[in-house]
Amino acid sequence: MKKTTLLEKIKLGLASLYRAVHNSIFLRFKRKIKLNLGAGGTRMEGYTNVDSLLLRETDLLAELKRLPIFVTRGTVTHIYASHIFEHFSTKEIKRILKICHSLLEKDGELRISVPDLDKIVKMYTNHWEYFHTKGNSPLLGPIYGGQTSRYDFHKTGFNFVWISQLLEEAGFTDIKEYDAEEFTAR
Repeated sequence: MKKTTLLEKIKLGLASLYRAVHNSIFLRFKRKIKLNLGAGGTRMEGYTNVDSLLLRETDLLAELKRLPIFVTRGTVTHIYASHIFEHFSTKEIKRILKICHSLLEKDGELRISVPDLDKIVKMYTNHWEYFHTKGNSPLLGPIYGGQTSRYDFHKTGFNFVWISQLLEEAGFTDIKEYDAEEFTAR
């Protein structure tokens, strides 16, 4: 594996900064936008990566509640939000979902991936002995977050019924589960 030099790191940082500044000015004039919310260091082809931290793959530096400042309502075709909603309170999630609904075109698509408490409980129950053996973590990451930074703590838990209710309250219809791994493998 090639080691990144300091100059290469500076160039990558400047490129991210340029993209973030450029998009903060010009994204509101675009149509048919695809957003990857809370992208972190993950790049999705064809998507504008939005994050509240300036990371190597950040295209737009913005808090989710401030998206309407940068993106015109009704101009987004797809929103992908992978493992971000659990980091917000229920009140904040309701507000963000309404923002997402307003940004999407009439037939736009929102895909959300969150830790599913129903699946976590089944996994815990089906592997009871493992989780009751010293040295094995009782699924702390999926439940409480990785806790590697102040942004990496979970405030909300979900199952399909609860996320569906929140989506309906925000105005979404045709709500169904999907396979996140299959979607990201495309």
